[in-house]
Amino acid sequence: MASPRTIQNLVLAAAMILGFAVRLTTFRSPLLDHHSWRQADTAAIARNFVREGLNPLSPQIDRRGARDSGYVETGLELLAFAVAAVSKLAGFHTETGRLLSALAFLGSAGLLFLFLRDRFGPERALVGVSVYALAFPLQVYVERAFMNEALLLCLSFASYRAAQRHLATGARRPLLGLLLATTLIALVKLPYLIVWAGIVGLYAERDGWRTLRRVELAAILALNLVAAFFWYGRAHALAAESGLSFGMTDKLFSPEVVFSTLFLRRVTGQIRQDVLGLPAVLLLIVALVVVWRRRMRCELFGLAGFLGYVLVLARGCMIHDYYLVAVVPMAAVLVPLGLYAVAERIGRGNADRELTAVCALVALLASYALLRVIGVHSWYECPIDKVQLCQAGGSLLEPGDRLVFLGYENPDLLFCLDRRGWLLEEAAVRPERLARAWRAGGTVFVFPASRADDPAQRWLRERGKTAFRNGSFELLRLPRAE
Repeated sequence: MASPRTIQNLVLAAAMILGFAVRLTTFRSPLLDHHSWRQADTAAIARNFVREGLNPLSPQIDRRGARDSGYVETGLELLAFAVAAVSKLAGFHTETGRLLSALAFLGSAGLLFLFLRDRFGPERALVGVSVYALAFPLQVYVERAFMNEALLLCLSFASYRAAQRHLATGARRPLLGLLLATTLIALVKLPYLIVWAGIVGLYAERDGWRTLRRVELAAILALNLVAAFFWYGRAHALAAESGLSFGMTDKLFSPEVVFSTLFLRRVTGQIRQDVLGLPAVLLLIVALVVVWRRRMRCELFGLAGFLGYVLVLARGCMIHDYYLVAVVPMAAVLVPLGLYAVAERIGRGNADRELTAVCALVALLASYALLRVIGVHSWYECPIDKVQLCQAGGSLLEPGDRLVFLGYENPDLLFCLDRRGWLLEEAAVRPERLARAWRAGGTVFVFPASRADDPAQRWLRERGKTAFRNGSFELLRLPRAE
């Protein structure tokens, strides 16, 4: 008969392999699904690292108009750099980005298991990994997307684990791990430093107010902020040079947003439906009662840190659901705790009944996530008209073409057509603006097929010829300007 340790390892491996397989199921799909704009920008930066120099200090995008360079103001594009490093050996493929995100899940799951095992025991750790692998709908999607979020989650778990090991052993190596993980977080996405709330809570559980006298923690946090200061200074200089930015401050706190009833409904609705799911939210509430009674400050401080994050990034959280994935590291600790509390109440001292309840609750969480993911709002769907345009582009476009998109600001088609050019917002779609783009080298103009006949469209049709048209897009080629 297998030993308990062997059974534990088999269950852990099964949960991680299943979670990995779920994330890789659609890794070959084009970058035209949910959040295609963010994935396309990240992928474009990776491809340009390969083509224009593997320099993480100089990220470049394709929506650069007629300029030779496309330097953009952004955080450290860690995933893009990793993909580019792999692509130098294996060639650039968008599947590499999805694969690395899925591999980051394995790192997150392993670190979560170690953290929960030392905090609550191996049984709860196994349940925690199972919940993390299958139960949070949007997180399952994000950990196969060509975005930095999967790496940020992994770095968050690495930070918690490093702090936990330092508390347990007093060794210096965990502090170096904490320094590396939190510094990378600061460079990639500064607000994810909310991980420090949970870390401080860990130390406060043992040391109380003496935590404030821990010089090593203050030094690491100071180094995080210094690194961020120099990085974002560099990023701002790039924006000043190119005029290109992903918007570093336009997602921050706004009283008009925060104090609106729509904000509260939107954020809570997204967490309840997609980020965690209703069953997980209910179990999280149960867990909050448990940690409050037990004075478990790591979880309490960590959740409070997330609430602060939502307020600081109010506009971002209002618009983009993936901003709220920052709650997952702490939810992955709390939800299993609440699940076991419910299972113990159902079991009432009967081990077999308790185990049955645990399995049933994990199955309920996974079923909700599956139904949410494959529902009518599926994040995995790629619009067929976009796919057709991208497939046709190879035969329609010439190597030197520069594209001009009218009233379409998503860079996904620019990326999949593998050209550079302009994304003109609707207010800029005027004949004189199109003329400037044409004289600067724009040769192919793309606009919605349903676009009404307006002066800009008439200007194009007088000078060019339709090369492609489907139900959503029309591609019109102009001769090169003399």
